Amino acid sequence: MSNKFKMKDWLFIYFFVGSFVFLSSVCLSRPVWAQESSLEFVQEESLDATDSAIFGEDALSADTPVDQSEKLNKCLEVATAKNRWLYLPEGEYIINKTIPLYSNVRISGDPAGTTILKNETNTEVGFECPKNQYPNRQNIAITNLFLDDISIYTQLVDQLRIENNVFYHPSSKFMVSVNKTNGAKINNNIFLRDQNHIGAARDWGRTIYIGGYATASRYQWTENVEINNNLFGVKLNELDAVKEFSPKSTNQTIQRLQSAILKKEVVLANEQYFIVTGINSFNNLKKTAIENNLFYSCHDDYGLDVIGQDHAIYLRGAQDIYFANNHLRGWHNGPAGGIKFKSGRNITIVNNYLRNTGMIFYATAEYGLGETISDGKISELSHIFVANNIFDWKKWDGYYSYGVEYHSENVADPLMHDLVFIDNAYIHFNNIPANRRIGFTKVMGDGFPAESTYIRNTRDDTEDQVLGVQYWTPEDYEKMPSDWREMTTAEAYDYYLRKQSVPIPIQDILTVGTSE
Repeated sequence: MSNKFKMKDWLFIYFFVGSFVFLSSVCLSRPVWAQESSLEFVQEESLDATDSAIFGEDALSADTPVDQSEKLNKCLEVATAKNRWLYLPEGEYIINKTIPLYSNVRISGDPAGTTILKNETNTEVGFECPKNQYPNRQNIAITNLFLDDISIYTQLVDQLRIENNVFYHPSSKFMVSVNKTNGAKINNNIFLRDQNHIGAARDWGRTIYIGGYATASRYQWTENVEINNNLFGVKLNELDAVKEFSPKSTNQTIQRLQSAILKKEVVLANEQYFIVTGINSFNNLKKTAIENNLFYSCHDDYGLDVIGQDHAIYLRGAQDIYFANNHLRGWHNGPAGGIKFKSGRNITIVNNYLRNTGMIFYATAEYGLGETISDGKISELSHIFVANNIFDWKKWDGYYSYGVEYHSENVADPLMHDLVFIDNAYIHFNNIPANRRIGFTKVMGDGFPAESTYIRNTRDDTEDQVLGVQYWTPEDYEKMPSDWREMTTAEAYDYYLRKQSVPIPIQDILTVGTSE
């Protein structure tokens, strides 16, 4: 063979191999699932589930009194294979069987109307990543739906959207359960639970669970999460008042709900606030923002006789949590109400309104603060930053009225440092009997350590307006650090500065259907 032909052969081989390597690198560098931008619903780019030209005999039919679970599942398979959203027009669709979730499942109802998925079985039915199956999944979205006793359960999902939905008549303990997720947005939803749907046990009526795994085989976090602009319970006759302080995106969901009620497309009792917990996490949650939500439960009207409250949010072993511009009302004024953290690191709580309830910080050892399961449970409260919150004491209901409490739960030597509580205001404190007006307090243990706690807060029932720490001596105050900024992370400080210009949810706005 001549040198000329040998050279041409080598050039061909180089070109072929080089092209293969280049194309392979391009393909392999791209995720095999849809990009995050495709999680924004665009109706014109979706497939209409009622279009028989696309789905044939599996096309759905609105307002048909038969179970369409199998058809919906097949429509989702087709839409997912085409990398398209599935769109369900206005109307009611009976869904009596659980719908499996896998990568690229994206479903939306009418963004301006009432698309209802209804479970008629009185047993738990929902969208679900199959349990005991652990493949990684990506890009799942469920939006713009009215979910009548339809829950959502996910696990091992990267990029998850649950937005602009109305949940009601739930038979499940949690309406939404999210496990080991990176990149979740649970925004602009309305979670309703009336007295007929409290469940078998008094603590059944929970709302969102979100967390990771802490087992010998899996130690993984849920992280990079937004839970913003939601209503956790409400009285329907107060929705107009709620719209006065809710974000525009929340109000769009409220308007759809009000329109559906007016047209009698959904029939609901007025009291939809039988909420045991708004947000639960048992372990391994980090990098989460919880902002601009209404947490509304029934304690003001029913006490603890109907449900056993377990806090508006209750997070265990969490880190890098940002809780801002939320409105809490109707929660217990003692150990079952308010905000609760059982151990935590880098917790920032600013610009919230708490009506007749408080915050609880436990030193209980929990999973989620160690790097591996072998680190075990850790007892830690560090870099806690609580600033510019309003504690509004509307009435005395026989409980503690402590506002902020520390509880050691018999932990001998918890790690506690860099605890900052500034510019929080106790208002209407005269509504509480004088011998029950407690500032920052403890239930068990030594309380907040003076050498690593900075306190600067106010009360409106005394001349000096200084809100102190129960059990602290003059010597304790002298031990307090001189500059709270040196105790605060740069991320928390920047967040605090950004939120200072955002109005706190107005305390007396709910004038409709209340005695205020």
